[in-house]
Amino acid sequence: NAQEQLNEVLKEGAKNAGAEVNALEQTYKKLTNKNIAEKERQKLLDETNKKYPGYFDNLNTEDFLLGKATKQYNNLRNAIIGVAQAKAAQAKVDEIAAKYLEEELKIKDEMLKANLDYRNAKETSVWIQGGTAGGGTYQIVSKEENQRSAQERFKMGTNKLKKLADERNQEIKPYMKVIDKFIDPLSNDDSKTPNSPYKVPGSTDTTKSPTENSAENA
Repeated sequence: NAQEQLNEVLKEGAKNAGAEVNALEQTYKKLTNKNIAEKERQKLLDETNKKYPGYFDNLNTEDFLLGKATKQYNNLRNAIIGVAQAKAAQAKVDEIAAKYLEEELKIKDEMLKANLDYRNAKETSVWIQGGTAGGGTYQIVSKEENQRSAQERFKMGTNKLKKLADERNQEIKPYMKVIDKFIDPLSNDDSKTPNSPYKVPGSTDTTKSPTENSAENA
């Protein structure tokens, strides 16, 4: 079902974040290792702040040794997983959109033909077969009748498009929630760090994992 598919996408995203999460863990271990020279730890902290602005900016190397960076580390770790999940969700949205696009183009072609038929409508005759010996008669169809028929077909196409859009939007809705939570490059929201896809602490409930946050909002 839909929830199972979402869970699979989230799992795939978390898996994709494995290498980056592992690199962060190794960095954190070094920053909390008092046996490593302070100069080396400071260089590592500067590099980390450049890559992930907004998380450790107000901390120094001593804070890491005193355990004061644990919350920020967990926030960043969850954000990395969340962004990876959002990217996996975006890939799923693209897949769903492609599936619906083919049907959408088919409906629009039908509407275009209906529009042309309306504009070019004229009186026509239709052969109505009758009897058992191949007999029948021609029936006259007025220009107005042909226009009404074209209008109905166009209206049906409009309704089909609306229904199709509703179905598509409903299917992508849970994935869009994941995307909006962790990635929105066009937003000027101050809750996101400039030049970084990762939201800074406080922009989401960082006491829970991205999967838990997504499940609550599904």
